[in-house]
Parts: sequence; structure tokens; C-alpha cells
Amino acid sequence: MVRSTGSVTERPWGLVLAELGRAGFTGLVTLTSDAKQFTISFDLGAIVAATSPLASDAAARIALTNHFISSSHVAELSRRIAAAADRDEIEVLAEAARLSSEQVERLRQRLVAQRAARTFSVEHGTYVIEQKIAMPPGTSLDVRAVIYQGARKNLSEQQMASALRVFGSHFVIRPDAVTSLSSYGFADEEKPIVAALLAGTSLPELEATHREIDPRTSQAVVYALAAYGACDAEHRSVPPPLTRTVTADLPPPRPSPPREGASYVIARTATSPVIARTVTPTPSSFGPSGAPTGGRPPTSPPSPAVARTATPAQPAVARTATPVRPVVARTATPITGARGRPTTSPAISRTSTARRTQALIAARMILVEQGADHFALLGVPFDAPVDVVQTAYLNLVRQLHPDKLAELGISDPNAQRLFAQVGIAFSTLTDPARRAAYLEQLARPTSQLALPRTRTSEEPPATPAAEAYRRGEAALRRDDPHDAVIELLRACQLEPGNVDYHAMLGWAQFCAATDKVSIATETKKSLERAIQKSHKPLVARFLLGRVERMLGRDREALRHFHEVLDHQPHHAEAASEVRAIQARLAAAAARRR
Repeated sequence: MVRSTGSVTERPWGLVLAELGRAGFTGLVTLTSDAKQFTISFDLGAIVAATSPLASDAAARIALTNHFISSSHVAELSRRIAAAADRDEIEVLAEAARLSSEQVERLRQRLVAQRAARTFSVEHGTYVIEQKIAMPPGTSLDVRAVIYQGARKNLSEQQMASALRVFGSHFVIRPDAVTSLSSYGFADEEKPIVAALLAGTSLPELEATHREIDPRTSQAVVYALAAYGACDAEHRSVPPPLTRTVTADLPPPRPSPPREGASYVIARTATSPVIARTVTPTPSSFGPSGAPTGGRPPTSPPSPAVARTATPAQPAVARTATPVRPVVARTATPITGARGRPTTSPAISRTSTARRTQALIAARMILVEQGADHFALLGVPFDAPVDVVQTAYLNLVRQLHPDKLAELGISDPNAQRLFAQVGIAFSTLTDPARRAAYLEQLARPTSQLALPRTRTSEEPPATPAAEAYRRGEAALRRDDPHDAVIELLRACQLEPGNVDYHAMLGWAQFCAATDKVSIATETKKSLERAIQKSHKPLVARFLLGRVERMLGRDREALRHFHEVLDHQPHHAEAASEVRAIQARLAAAAARRR
């Protein structure tokens, strides 16, 4: 029986799954987009099975990236699963790979979670909710953990921003939801975010307070909690205005432009004009009772005491004038930042901004020197629409404009080069014809931004292993580590004694893994083996430095990059990595001071 249908653009996808989970739904959700079909099976509100048409969600691929099988078994296991289409794919894989029952259960959970979370990547499509069982239950996952995983890994920036605008701007975790926070799968990294949400906060405040945490993580935590109804959310913009009505026997004021932060409305009565002044209060300018505190002293003796009468329309205070002209003391409004907090010293703020800008330049120059694609340079998804590209571009231009850099005292020669590259990326991705041609170029297996080198008659033709290796490198350049793993695995199978191929395969597997800590040991072994045996050890040494940097071990990463520079002083990528790490360490030291 069809329960309901809808479109994923109507409301946030997390709300749909959360409602099914809270209602204890049993049935099937089918999501269709561009002739691709995803399914999620529910049993009493828990997710028990899921399917995905994407190759990256195949059972053998997930088993490889989660280290249940070795790379040499992927092809054979894929063939066995395809030949036994009527059997459960996990059972076929477990028999062939001889997995224990515990490993089978863990693999099934990760497979179902990844496939269910993949539905969050669908930006347009329709869904059907049916009260029927179409897939046998294999595991039992809490829908809250799937919502958090999907929001963090698969939701586009545009979808995330749109959903958060729907949810609200200020969030507080409900008291009755505290005991169920473990159901979302939050790790230690998310604990500061949860602690702030228990007291009540907004995303800008989270970003300002916890700069060490990826903003994407904060957004995903808020998304998951708000979608499931674990947060009380409200829309806040600015504090509500406080209106004070002061009656005085004064002549009508001369028209003049209002000062910023206050508006004036003049109304005439039979005896005297009434000047209503709307003042935006700040936390430091009004005491608990609503009365002004501090401020500039009056320039003349204060007026006699007056009676205060509250008007029924608003919490205003009506003051009746005495024969002596009263003098109204004005409360000075402190200078506050965008979030209502007192700003820091301009010199300190400028220094902090300069350091962040220098770190941004160093990090983006790494991408430029690595030949990263335009999407990576702008920091947008590979399929980002034009409006997302424009937003990212404008954000970078505001930080990298020559006038802004001159104001901050930054004279980095790389800034001008980066500014030009950002402009090229923007003009390419916002022009439909140029973007189509660029995407076609990236899709070619051997495409490079430089012109291909013509092979001379003396050079031997490339072997199948070398061709597979080049395709793997191309996949890494376009930020597709899963395809890179397949191609590099083929290269290693065709030429098993090539340590360079195995080193690059280890690097690709590290990039594709969701849990990089667990695979780091094997990756480093492959790279260290190449350092010892390869005729090009600097490549493996450089990749080893990147592994350490991605694991947060900046000191170890610096050691490897410096060793690369000792042997090759003009290695641009290693030099960029060193600059970025040193800028990050300097910023961290400044924050500690």
C-alpha cells in the first residue's frame, strides 16, 4: 500500500527519514533520480537494508575500503557476486573471503549505512513510501545515525544551507533528548558542539568559538538533531527593539537624517509633540530590569522625578514633562561585533585576519601547484551549480582582493597568482560551453591540463599496467579515489613487482577510506617500502608526508617534506606544504598566547 509520495526538493530529506523512524514505520522507501533508483527498507522504524546503483556502493568496494578484504580479491569477488544474483551479496562475499560472523555483521552495517546515507546526495528526484517488505532485514540501524552520516558526507552545500534556514538560526537540545545523543554516532570531535548546543547556540557562534572544528561537522550535527526533533530551534535575527516614549514640552525637531541604530517618529498631541525613539538594546547597555546602565553623564542637572505609566501597546515608559525642561540621559551603545559581542582591538583583529588569509593563500597554492581542478580550487563539489560557484568565488575574492591584502599588510607574491587562478576557475565554471568542454577534458582517462607529450619512435609503447597506472593517477587528480583504487589495483595485478604502483595504490586507498586512522599503518608500509626500493623514492616520501599531515601529525609531515626539499630544493608542492603547515602552527601558537 502506497503511504505517500513526494519530491526531495519539497523539504529536507532528513525530515522525511526522521518521521519514518519516529513513527516506527515498516516498509520500503524508493527514491528515483535521473533513472537511478535507491531503496531503504524500514522495520519498526529501524533501517534494515538499502540498495544503491552507484559502483562506489558495491559490496566488494565497501569491503575493500573498510579493510575486510585485500585489493587482489576485488575482481574475483565482484564476479562471484554478479554470478549469484539470487543470493545475498554479503553471504557470497563472506564465504569467498572467509569472514567471521562478527566481520560479516560489521560489514553489513557499514554497507547498509553507506547506501542509505547516499540518498542524501540526490538533489532532485521523487520518492515513494510503501508499507511493504521488499528486502529481507539484514541488520538494524538507528535512523538518527544514518541522517548524521548522510548530512556530513553526502549533502551538498546548497542543500545544507537551505535545510538549516528551514530549521532555524538558534538551537538548544531538548532536555528529553539528552539521553539519546549516543544514537547519532557522534565521536569525540563532536563533543564540544553538543556541549554548546546543550546551552543554546547558533552556527556562527559555533564557528567562531570552535575554529579547530570543520564547519561542515557543526552543520551536520545541527542538521541531524534538528531533523529528528531533538532541538528546540527558533529564527533569530537581531534582539527585539525597546521603544521608549518621552513626552516633553519641546519645539518640533528639525528634520535631519537619523543616526545609525535609531529611528525617530514624530506625533503631535494637543499640547506638545511626542518623540518616540526606537533603540536597539545590547546586553551590556541594559540591566536585568530593562533600565539603561552606564553611558555618558547628562550635561545639565537631572529633571525632577516623573511618574512612569506603561502603555497598553508596548512595554514603553511614558514620562510626563514638568515645567522645567527635562534632560534625557542617553546611554552609550558599545561597539559590538556581528554576533552582539564586544569587538576586540582593531589591531588584534587585523592581525588575526592577516594570519587566516596567509594560511588560506598557502593552502590554495598547494592545490594550484598540484594541478587541482577548478572545483577543488574554489572549494565546491564536482557537480556544484552556478550559484554555488558564484558564492564561493565572491567569498574568495573578498579575502584575496589586492586592496584587502594591502590593508592587511600582506605582500605574498603567490597571492596575485592565486587570485588570477581563481578568476580563471570562476569564468570557466560559470560559462556553460566552457564548463562542458572542461568537464569533457577531465573525464578523459589521460587528460592533463598540459599538452600531452608526443611519444617518439624510440620509446616503447606503454604497457597495459602503465596505462592503468596513468588512469589511476588521472582519477586522483579529478578527486575520484574510488576509481583510482580500481585502476591502480589493475596495474598492480598486471605488474605485481612494481613498488611504485603499490605505493600509489596505498595512497589511493587512504584517500578513499572513511576511517583513515585504521588504514594509515598499511599505507605507510607501502610508501616506506617504495622509499627503500623505488628508483623514484621522493614521490613516496612526499606522499608519506601528506599522510602524516592528513592525520594531524604536522611535525612528522614537516620532516618528510623537508627531506624532499633537501634532495630537490625546487619541489614546488613540498614547499607549499611546508608553508601551509608553518602558517597553521604559527596561528595555533598565537591563539595559545
